Amino acid sequence: MSRSAELLMLLLGLWMGTALQAATPRIAVVDFDAHQYAGDLPGAQLADYVVDELVNLGRFEVIEREKLASIRNELNFGASGYVDAASAPRIGQLLGASHLLTGRVISVEREQTTLNNAAYGVSGRNTVWKLSISIRVFETASGKIVYSNRSRSQWVARETASVQTHTTTPYDRLAEQAAIDVVAGLRDAPFGGQVGASAAARINVRIESQPSGADIEVDGLFIGNTDGDFALSPGVRLIRISLGGLPPWEKKVEVTPGLSIKARLQP
Repeated sequence: MSRSAELLMLLLGLWMGTALQAATPRIAVVDFDAHQYAGDLPGAQLADYVVDELVNLGRFEVIEREKLASIRNELNFGASGYVDAASAPRIGQLLGASHLLTGRVISVEREQTTLNNAAYGVSGRNTVWKLSISIRVFETASGKIVYSNRSRSQWVARETASVQTHTTTPYDRLAEQAAIDVVAGLRDAPFGGQVGASAAARINVRIESQPSGADIEVDGLFIGNTDGDFALSPGVRLIRISLGGLPPWEKKVEVTPGLSIKARLQP
């Protein structure tokens, strides 16, 4: 092979490697906001489990959590890990991340069932632990939310008078299962690389409610909570905004550029 041909192949290989690297989303996972559950279920613990699952998925280049800790003071970044459209670009710039993943714990529930079987002399109980969390993925270049979802996970602890089937805390098990469920939802998420090509056709819509924090459903699918910017597919969509204890706001809306929705939820 001639020297010029070798040089050409080398340059082609470098170009292909750069192109592949550019197509791979670089994602950073920010501490989850655990609210009143932080004592038993720290937001940092949830984020660490999600990082492990993202690495195993192999679809993203995952930024080390230590790098996020190193810029926390520079950003005046609180322990809650709160990220919004205004802060996402700055965080992404400092981390070299194309996307940021964050979330919050919505609820932790526990249900107990007592087991008594006199015929076999067996007694005990089953405890079902349930964890509900919402997640958002920000595109750092624009600050837009490109993916939002709610994950509901559960773990069952089975105990008898003499046997326990678990050695770790239920919160550890819940965090592990939640991370698995969150990343499973990201497997085919419409952002990053070739999978994200369909997201280009979506339209950014601002959705707000009073009071804020309401659930948003589009065509029956939960996409996140108010207030925020959401990438929606164009066309007529059934949008439902609801908050516990208040009548929901529900309308068919044509999604077009410049659309914004403000729902007032009243008794």
